[in-house]
Parts: sequence; structure tokens; C-alpha cells
Amino acid sequence: MRGDILKGRTTNALMKHIRDNHKIEIVGSKQKRELLHMGYYHGYKRYKFSKNSKSKLPITDFSQIKALFDFDNSLKHLFYPIIMEFETVMKNITIEVLVSGSESDIEHIISQKLANHRSYKPGSNEHKSAIKKFLGLKSKINGIIATGYENGNPIINHFYQNSKTIPLWAVFELMTMGVFADFIKALSDNDRMKIASCLDMYDAVNDPKSSLLSKHIYLLKDLRNSLAHNSTIFDCAFITFEIHKKVLTDLEMKTGVSNINYNSIIDFLILVVYYQKNLKKSKIEIRKIINQFEVITENLYSEVKNSSIYFSLLGSDVKSKLALLRKYV
Repeated sequence: MRGDILKGRTTNALMKHIRDNHKIEIVGSKQKRELLHMGYYHGYKRYKFSKNSKSKLPITDFSQIKALFDFDNSLKHLFYPIIMEFETVMKNITIEVLVSGSESDIEHIISQKLANHRSYKPGSNEHKSAIKKFLGLKSKINGIIATGYENGNPIINHFYQNSKTIPLWAVFELMTMGVFADFIKALSDNDRMKIASCLDMYDAVNDPKSSLLSKHIYLLKDLRNSLAHNSTIFDCAFITFEIHKKVLTDLEMKTGVSNINYNSIIDFLILVVYYQKNLKKSKIEIRKIINQFEVITENLYSEVKNSSIYFSLLGSDVKSKLALLRKYV
């Protein structure tokens, strides 16, 4: 039976396999080292495709794989600190809105602030759906606390050992961005509007219940998770959230940038810049982000040496989008 076990290939054998079977040129010690560093399965093979294995990129040389690998890593270095800061700031603003002049313990927050289900007629399908989501979120929050206690989290243990109620901020310390989006969605319309107002993004006409806030967080959550797990982000294959048309058209209207569809990573840049501006970041800081992104895309263009690959990932309107984004700032 052991004769049926597949044996692993050496890097040299993998290079030969790539040349013979994938028809991609790869030679020399430099490219051998690059292949070894990025890995074959989670590196090389992933960068052969855009979004899924059915969308093969027209790659003929390993240098193009390396260009995509560098492009992806540069994007990660750009977005990672921005998204992590966004998560922290959004949680801090939410805490400020919910606990200012009110009780801050999580039980009070759950019973009094997660009130979205109360906006629907009791017994209606909308009410039943909202109740189900509320109970699911409540279970997630209790699970966060229980897991924190079981794992010896010093913050959670401190409050339990001193017979104190657990404040919202302590739960937020352990709450994932996805659950945080659920939390925002479950708030009363009034509290959601207050949070949106703190961001200068409350729109009484186009988004009277500030429902877009949680939708944006769901989108950025997908990006955040890929960043945290060092997964690829260059082709936006990480998106799990179902994007409604309103999410697209509203951002187009607010920023003046057209054709937003999140098929390209530049559309995440647009959403990030939108929040950076609403968070009162300086124009210098925001323009620096845009400039860094542009340099990253220009490096890809010069290194991948294939306009078809470049435009399939970034769209033919990447330059016009960047110009309009600068105008918005």
C-alpha cells in the first residue's frame, strides 16, 4: 500500500513541473528562491488565478507571478494598519454613543440598546427575523464572554473575580469585526443614527436608518479577515458579504467616483478613503494613502508586463477613479 503514497517534489522538480505542465518559464537560483519563499500551493498556484480556478490569468513567466505576489503584499502593508485603526475607532465611537450618561454593563446594553427588533410589528415576518438575529447575537456575545473566561482572559476574569458587571468595552476587546457589524445592525435606529452623525455621514434622505453603516463594516470585515490571516487580497476573492446595489450607488453619490462594484481592490480604497475623511483625517494623510496605492499599482504595471493582467485586476478606469478620489478628498 505504501507504494501508492505520493512523494513530495523538490523545488527543482516543482520548477520543471511548472515549465512542462503549466507552460510558465521559471529558471535560475533567483526564481528558485522566490518560489521557495512564496510557497507552491498557497503562493504560486494562487497567483495563477483571479478570484477562482476558472479565471486563469494569462501568465507566461514566473516573474509575473512574483509581480502579483509583491503587489498583494504591498496592498496588505497599506491596508492593514488602516483597517485595524478603523475597527478600534468605530468601537470607541459606539461605546461613546451608547454609554454616555447611561449604564455601561453588557447586560444593560443587550436588553436596552439592541432594540432593532422592536421597530417591527410583533408577529410580522420582519419581527420574527429580527428576533432570531437578536437572539443569535446575544448568544454570540455570551459565547465571547464564556470563551474569554475559560481562556483566562485577564479583563474578563478581573470583572468576574471582583463580582463586577462586565462593561461593553471589555466585550468589544474580544469581539470580532463581523460580530461588531451584527451589533451595529441590531441597535435601535436612533442609536445607529447617532453613530452615523458622529461620523458626519447621517443622511436623512438616502439612508434615514443609517443601515449602510453595518453594511460597510461587513465589507471591511471581509478585508480585515484576509489581512489578519495573511490571505490574498489582490483580486477581492475574499468577499463573502452580499453587496446590495444601494451600497454601491450611495458611495458613488457621496464620493463622485463612478462604477464602484468591488470587483477590484481600488473600490475598497474608495470606501476606506470615505471613512478616513469622515473620521476627520487630514487631507495630507488621506492623499498619502491614495499616492501609496497608486505607486503600488504602477509597480504592478511595470513588473507584470502584461496590460491584460493589470486591467483584469484593477479595471480600465483605475486612473480615472484615482483622479476622482483625489478630487473628493
